[in-house]
Amino acid sequence: MRWLRNIRARFQRLQDKTSAEERNHSNILKQSMTISERTQATNALHLSSDLSVNLTNIKEIVGGDFDIGFREFLLSRNRIQAAIVYLDSLVDGIAVDRILENLTADTFTVEREGGEIEPLDTAIQSILVPEKELSRVESFQDFWEGVSIGKTGLLVDGIQGAWVMDTMGWHFRSIEESSSEPVIRGPRDGFIENMIVNVSLVRRRIRSPHLRATSFTIGALTQTNVVVMYIQGLAKDELIQEVENRLRRIDIDGVLGTGYLEEYIEDTILTLFPLVINTQRPDRVASDLLEGRIAIFAENSPEVLIVPATLNAMLQAPDDYYERAAFGSFIRFIRSAAYIASIILPGTYIAIVNFHIELLPTALLLRISSSRQDLPFPVVFEILVMEFLFEILREAGVRLPRAIGSAVSIVGALILGDAAVNAGLVSPAVVIIVALTAISSFSAPAYSAAIAARLLRFIFAILGAIFGLFGIQFGVLLVLTHLAGSRSFGEPFLSPWAPLVVDELKDSAVRVPWWAMILRPGGRERKRQNIKQRTGPQSDEN
Repeated sequence: MRWLRNIRARFQRLQDKTSAEERNHSNILKQSMTISERTQATNALHLSSDLSVNLTNIKEIVGGDFDIGFREFLLSRNRIQAAIVYLDSLVDGIAVDRILENLTADTFTVEREGGEIEPLDTAIQSILVPEKELSRVESFQDFWEGVSIGKTGLLVDGIQGAWVMDTMGWHFRSIEESSSEPVIRGPRDGFIENMIVNVSLVRRRIRSPHLRATSFTIGALTQTNVVVMYIQGLAKDELIQEVENRLRRIDIDGVLGTGYLEEYIEDTILTLFPLVINTQRPDRVASDLLEGRIAIFAENSPEVLIVPATLNAMLQAPDDYYERAAFGSFIRFIRSAAYIASIILPGTYIAIVNFHIELLPTALLLRISSSRQDLPFPVVFEILVMEFLFEILREAGVRLPRAIGSAVSIVGALILGDAAVNAGLVSPAVVIIVALTAISSFSAPAYSAAIAARLLRFIFAILGAIFGLFGIQFGVLLVLTHLAGSRSFGEPFLSPWAPLVVDELKDSAVRVPWWAMILRPGGRERKRQNIKQRTGPQSDEN
């Protein structure tokens, strides 16, 4: 019989070894898994009613990072085991301690009338009611999504699922004026990296109950919160649906800012001009929402996207509306002329000097000719080299610390320009043209629109060098044809000029007074206000 016992012992050891291997292979995650396989496995995981299983699974998935807190304790009610999970770097420690005190207090055991003991989950729900944004979750994905933004998760032995409550306590940058969109007259607040604060800045300006804010989660790894904001009944239903559909179709591992979303939702990539407006000003967003547009916010990004976009809207600035209509129209006209000059001025100078010198006055022609004597390079080469050097100085000034960036760019431009003229490499007229072009490019309120002008400048310089003014005309017609055919979420990019909408010209190249803007430039309901809104002395009304 000894041999039979030996066989049974060996079989038992083999069975135990097989069971151990099966347990090892039944782990939720394996070291050899890729990120896609790990994500798929965690998305399918549901929280168990066994506290030890939940804690084991969570520790296996998230590891033992230094800022992850696991605090196990006993509920005062029947001494039931429980645990809270949180990220120490994101929570408010005082709020977490308050939750623990409430759950371990002697008053936690609650009896109903007649001596009946209240169910455990109901009692926990009651004791946690004062906590902000209390929610019940069943899956690990929902549980960790809350913990990863600063909430605290509560797991109780014997209860399926968990509770997630708001204990966020992480710090963020204070509200300050936007450095990329300064304003002379108007509010000084700007968006920051906290999306909740950004949404509140818009709600403070538009207090209508019809202001909607729909939330999305984009990014398989970053789980970035994205909010689409619009005014229900003013924004077109088909526009809202199109924006939400384009956002839902985005499938990427991470979104770290609205710039990631911009390239996904544009109508076409075959254009140098931006088809989405981005801004850091809450008043700009509120103004566009009142015109039926839609704003897109993203967590950890101070820039907000606005759609649909038009070239007319990109050349507008808040100062146009905070000043009187006459001055607002004047500076808008100057800005538009400077934007056009920043594109075609170098190419036009090259074309005139090379092909159309008869257009210059005699005195000016003689001065330019004398300054170009003994120069080793043609005028197109001088322009392209100086423009390229200026772009390098501009980029260096942006990347350097603010205390020295502007000084380096200014001093560098002066030294390079003066040295190039003294060395006989370029003519003084070329330096003047490049400087005027650079100054004109700074007038564009939208940085993305200024980038398009900077790129087109080189194309027009080459066209002017090859074909003269006919090349400049051809380039202008080509750009206008391209812009007339471009659309942003169905809106013509050159609206209200192409197609021509006479009623919307009141807020285009010039701005009429507010009492004359009877109609909105967009939206489902065009009427903004009643006519004859201008008030004046009592004698005028009589």
